[in-house]
Amino acid sequence: PNVYGFNIDNPKETYWLGLEDISTFSNYNTVVKKQEWTDKDIKQVLQDMAQFHALFYNYTKNLADFDFLHKRNSEQSIKLIPLIQALLDHHAREFSELYTKERITLLEDIIIVYEYIWTLLDEQPKTLIHNAFNPTNLAMRTSYETCIYDWETATIHIPQHDLCEFLLFVLPTENFIEEQQKYVDLYIENLS
Repeated sequence: PNVYGFNIDNPKETYWLGLEDISTFSNYNTVVKKQEWTDKDIKQVLQDMAQFHALFYNYTKNLADFDFLHKRNSEQSIKLIPLIQALLDHHAREFSELYTKERITLLEDIIIVYEYIWTLLDEQPKTLIHNAFNPTNLAMRTSYETCIYDWETATIHIPQHDLCEFLLFVLPTENFIEEQQKYVDLYIENLS
């Protein structure tokens, strides 16, 4: 890649470095255009994602020294439960048309098991993940390689996070369960 520009603003703690011109790439910023993601595109992204995740899969010790990588764990996440409950209460009041009684009950059930879920997550193999792996942060090069950008939220976590987020954004809602399984299998096959 070439350097197309950069910015350093120490007082605001904002920094960026432009290394690639993505204006000619396909699938650029297709967050609301699921139809633009073909089966071939999805498979290529999943293969590239799995190969990237495999680099540090269950071997994150070398990454632990990088202070800029947020490392979530159950202890930190459990402290967020009161905030999550307060947000749910607020949204239920302010957006009652979206937060139906059924949806609120489902979300409260998740909050009840939140601590247990994070305890399980602590025991799972980790890797370096993008942590915002969706069509707002990726495109396809003309060589048909995946270009992933905006890494400011990268962290050490389970690779399923990136996988699930990507599939939720690119797969159609109809037949989602049936469709996602073949892609999950492809990802797993390429992770090893």
